Amino acid sequence: AFMEKCWQTSTQPGDKPPRCWVVVPFSHGRINMLSIKPARFHENDVQVLKSFADAVSLAYARFLDFRNLELRNKELRDAYRELKETQTELVQAEKMASLGRLAAGVAHEINTPLGALKSNLDVIRISLEKLKKICSTTGEARTHRFDEVMSTAERLHEVNTKAIERIAKIVKSLKGFSWLDRSEVQLIDIHEGLEDTLALVQHRLREGIRVHKEYGRLPRIKSNASQLNQVFMNLIVNAIDAIEGPGEIFIRTFAQNEHVVVEIQDTGAGIPQEHLQKIFEPGFTTKGVRVGTGLGLAIVYKIMEALSGRVEVESQPGQGATFRIILPLEPPK
Repeated sequence: AFMEKCWQTSTQPGDKPPRCWVVVPFSHGRINMLSIKPARFHENDVQVLKSFADAVSLAYARFLDFRNLELRNKELRDAYRELKETQTELVQAEKMASLGRLAAGVAHEINTPLGALKSNLDVIRISLEKLKKICSTTGEARTHRFDEVMSTAERLHEVNTKAIERIAKIVKSLKGFSWLDRSEVQLIDIHEGLEDTLALVQHRLREGIRVHKEYGRLPRIKSNASQLNQVFMNLIVNAIDAIEGPGEIFIRTFAQNEHVVVEIQDTGAGIPQEHLQKIFEPGFTTKGVRVGTGLGLAIVYKIMEALSGRVEVESQPGQGATFRIILPLEPPK
């Protein structure tokens, strides 16, 4: 619909000439057209104006759609950023939870060599007192007693050295697990990460579980060592938990088609077929509420996605399970 109005004004000098006014509405307003000519608008003029109004309506609608799309995109970008931040926090929380679950065992691993060091220090103190007495004597008895004390000191030195090396190895493993002093992506040694992880779970492997390492020749790869060590930890702990009583874990590494592959196989109870499609879902666990969080394998899956790799699983009930980690030699640019 449109409105047309023409009127005649005064013809006194200085007055405006007659005008004609046409108003054509569009979706979000109206278009006004004035004419200084006294004649009315032709039908063609009105049709052109109506066509112009339709075009303006369409353009304005597209503008509003684009503005709404921009707002929606911003909301999605914000939501995606929050999701990434939450995922990062979740991975870190699971890592801290893993360390928490291992804390008692790691403390035992450190306390054992520390106890040996403390005991040896007492023996060394007593030996030093004996040396003082020996120095005050003469003859063959002095030589014999001196040799005995020195032999004891050498033996204690050897024990202390091994104890210190054991503590240093545990600290190195903890440091390698967190990699707090390294950049996110750099050249890393897969086997070093596996060894660090095995050192942290050593106390659990004493329950009759044997680990067989079949390492192939692997080049260093560009990846995130901290996240990769988290994957190793979750899979190895799962393999240990899957074994009731004595059992075996096989860790194999090899290169294949511009990728490195790490296989972790256990001789546990295996995974039922109906669970294979669910094991990477957040919250899914068969360990019970007080044992498992249901986040371990879900985080493994997310980390492998972030590292441009993938994780595969093969299992038959009663025949154990094999988890396969596949990583590119270099992350895609």
